[in-house]
Order: sequence, then structure tokens, then C-alpha cells
Amino acid sequence: MNLTPSVLERITTDALRVSAAATPEKLELPIDSLALARPRGSAVIEITAAGVNPSDVKAVLGAMPHAIWPRTPGRDYSGVVVDGPADLVGKEVWGSGGELGIRRDGTHARHLVIDASQVRPKPSTLSLREAGAVGVPFITAYEGLREAGGVRSYQPMNINFGLFPPLALAPKGENGQRLRGTEKTLAKKRALTRRALAELERWIAADAHVVAAE
Repeated sequence: MNLTPSVLERITTDALRVSAAATPEKLELPIDSLALARPRGSAVIEITAAGVNPSDVKAVLGAMPHAIWPRTPGRDYSGVVVDGPADLVGKEVWGSGGELGIRRDGTHARHLVIDASQVRPKPSTLSLREAGAVGVPFITAYEGLREAGGVRSYQPMNINFGLFPPLALAPKGENGQRLRGTEKTLAKKRALTRRALAELERWIAADAHVVAAE
């Protein structure tokens, strides 16, 4: 087998394959054997769970002109590192990506090869099944809160993980006075919004790894 100096080896895996855009009535998703190059500095992840998002469906149906053919679909994933740097092997990980499943082979396969620097450990509070479906829905919800709403306050909403719990302390006025009526309602919404956005920022910084789509 001839390999370039930057490629350590090739591994064989089973993967869904799409070879051309098709209508839903004529769509075929065969499972084929696929040889994956493992470049130096990469990690091999055995996929445990991989979500199916609207963008995956659109890309398979040909709605994304920059998508390549043939390819393996899928953007979100969770799994276990089975080869790569010693400090990563055996770790449960998760992730997502704008290129995955669109401009390169994605996560609807037995294995995924990515740069080791992009591997992120799965939070212990999520199961592998849950983590495999978080990426795209999470970033969609986060961007909705951060950009679409601007600086306005938000009513607590259900975003995959349940309703936000109530505030430990009731908000008070600037001078510490007790609020009533409309003022109390608005102050509570603002406090819940600040807390929710702060928690999202901390979670992203600590655990999430989402590559922005082009």
C-alpha cells in the first residue's frame, strides 16, 4: 500500500454512502466498506451515537451546492477514541462540525478520523446517546439566544435539557427594595436570561467543541 509521508495508515470501516442528490422517493443509503486515511496527528473515534439533523437531510437531497459527492453524511457524534495519542485512547468524546458530512465524510459510520487537537471529552452528565445528538441543536439554540434576540430578555424556554430552575433569590430594585407587579416580572426575566447565557458560555468553554459552518 502506497502512503504519503503525512499518512500513517488507512483503516477500513462501514459507513452510509451517498453518491448523488436524489428525491426522497429515490433516495438510497447503502452501507459500504470505506477506507479512511489516518493522517499524522489524528485520532480514530469509534462512533457510538450520531444525530440526524435537518441539515443532514438537506445535504443528502442536494440542497447544499458546496457538498461533495460521494460522501458519508452526519455532523454530530459521540464515541470512544480507539487509536491516536496515548492520552486520548479510551476516552469518551463528542463533537460536531460544519464540514463533517458535507465537505468531507461525516459521522454516520463505524469510525471517524479527525485531528487529535479537535477531540473533546464528553461531559460526565451526558450519556453517549445524549451527547451524540447535542451539537447542531445546541448551537442553533445558543445562536438564537445570542444573536436573534439581541439584548432583549427571554421567557425561560425548554432547550433539550428541561426548563431552567427558578431563581434562588427574588430580584430586587436598584436600592434593594422589593419589586411588585410588572417591575418584578421584568426583573425576573432579565435575571433568568443573564443566568442562562452565563451557563451556556461556561458550558461551551468547558466542554463543547463546535466547528462553525462556512
